[in-house]
Amino acid sequence: MTFEQIVLLYLYQQKKLSLNLFGTIELEGALPDQEIIRKEKALPVEGLKFTFDAGVKTDQEFIQFYAFEKGKIIPLAESDIELQLIQAKQIVNIGNPFDLPGIGKIVKKDDGRLAIIPGFYTIPPVSGSGRPTPLRERATAAVLPKGEKEQETRRELSQKQKQWIVLSIIGVVVLISVWALIKFAWPLLQKTGDQPEQETVVTPDTTKPAPAIIQPVENDSTVDIIDSLAVREWKAYISQTKSLFVAEERLKKYKGYGHNAFLETVDSNNHFIYILMSSTLLDTAGKRDSLTRFFGFPVKLESVQ
Repeated sequence: MTFEQIVLLYLYQQKKLSLNLFGTIELEGALPDQEIIRKEKALPVEGLKFTFDAGVKTDQEFIQFYAFEKGKIIPLAESDIELQLIQAKQIVNIGNPFDLPGIGKIVKKDDGRLAIIPGFYTIPPVSGSGRPTPLRERATAAVLPKGEKEQETRRELSQKQKQWIVLSIIGVVVLISVWALIKFAWPLLQKTGDQPEQETVVTPDTTKPAPAIIQPVENDSTVDIIDSLAVREWKAYISQTKSLFVAEERLKKYKGYGHNAFLETVDSNNHFIYILMSSTLLDTAGKRDSLTRFFGFPVKLESVQ
């Protein structure tokens, strides 16, 4: 189920919804019967009211409703809604309407304010249809009659016997290969290694001065020992986006929650948000997993030192 479908389902049920960056949408008219909507393909939405207020907060009830329909935890659902609204606001700002099928289209007027154009009624999706399919236990096999059960048992034993035969053949081949290696190849390798090298007598050339002997320089480098219990400073990357506008809005959101977040731009298409944390080398894995679950993003750590 898409974001727009969940908005449609919530509005048809609750009649009122406030969305951050946009405002409040209300349905003051009564909803027609689904049979009428099914027959009348172009039945306009009546009693639609929109109050523009970019600073309004998204209804907490809608966040919980979205989390239920998507089968997600509240922090992930809130992050999804925030990203959807930011992208929709970008669409409206460049002159395109934000289409909410079954409700209307939100457009930007010449004075910069937002307004809504009523659309046409549509049948909303069934609640819960967007949730992931739950895992089901495997159905218990039907009990076979006695004769068929004995035949099935014999077939299983026959399959096991074939597997044992194949494994036995493989084992015998391996043993023969090892025995042949020890019996024939190993003595030949020993003889080759035992042959003495022929000494070559070299007459020194007394007409040339003897080369200077260069003493080897001992390597006085020391190996750095990493203290796994020492506390270090780390960058924990909690978000990544291709849009600088989205990254800045998300940074404001994190700072509003009290996180000491920073924005790092690699290039025009890669914007990262990170927080600073202190941790020993042994504790980084556990803290990284905790941050990943909290922010709903595969957090990566980078040492500041």
